[in-house]
Amino acid sequence: MIHPYLWCRNVIRSTLRGSILGNLIRQLSAKPAKGVVHIVSATRLSEAEFWSKSALGKSLLDYRSRPDLKIYIQFSNAEGLSIIYNRYIDATNDSDILVFVHDDVWLESHQDLNWLDSIRIGVNYFDVIGVAGNVRLGPTQPAWLFRSLENSQFVWDHGYLTGSVGHGKKPTLDKDSYGPVPMECKALDGVLLAMRGINLKRSRLHFDARFKFHFYDLDFCREATKRGLVMGTWMIPLTHESGGSFGTTSWSEGFNSYLEKWSKA
Repeated sequence: MIHPYLWCRNVIRSTLRGSILGNLIRQLSAKPAKGVVHIVSATRLSEAEFWSKSALGKSLLDYRSRPDLKIYIQFSNAEGLSIIYNRYIDATNDSDILVFVHDDVWLESHQDLNWLDSIRIGVNYFDVIGVAGNVRLGPTQPAWLFRSLENSQFVWDHGYLTGSVGHGKKPTLDKDSYGPVPMECKALDGVLLAMRGINLKRSRLHFDARFKFHFYDLDFCREATKRGLVMGTWMIPLTHESGGSFGTTSWSEGFNSYLEKWSKA
């Protein structure tokens, strides 16, 4: 069931979509959100190894003393991401901003674009933001960037993708562009998901604990849409060290669980 506030807001947004007044309201809302930003992640590394070896740890070294930022890392982790993320959702204040991010991500700040400032603005524009996604999501879609899986081959969903992500073992200004940003989405890449605590509380949204790593993000996006939250891509400068692990045994097991839950939705 959609929270009454979210339902009314979405009706107004839909009515004013594309109008001068609607565009003005969206522009005015795109101001930095207040509240403490919480970085939430998990790593198989020890605490010492995380801060000295991981991309995320190195990115956050200079931010650890900021009063407007809290960092929660599950070190030496053996739990599923959904369980860890839910634990933090339940402990979050309404005014907080949650950022769920993988430990192999470089968060970057350039001369004209700071990752933290960008997140604060983005979560006032959309309920849930990410760096890459898809404007549609079919019932059997195997990933946010693929339309289908045919003869053991992933078929890209070109023309419906949005976002920008760097890839490599070091921060890079050379980003892979999937499509225009910002863009309202139905699916977001779970490499980074950011949202305000108040919207999680209103929608009673959590991650599904059955998805330990693979498909926790697609499932979360479906649940978010069902509960009236609006998702979208936002320009957040980052570089992801991994290109994904599509097609592995654990991925296939996650896909089967995902299809069991959503293929008839």
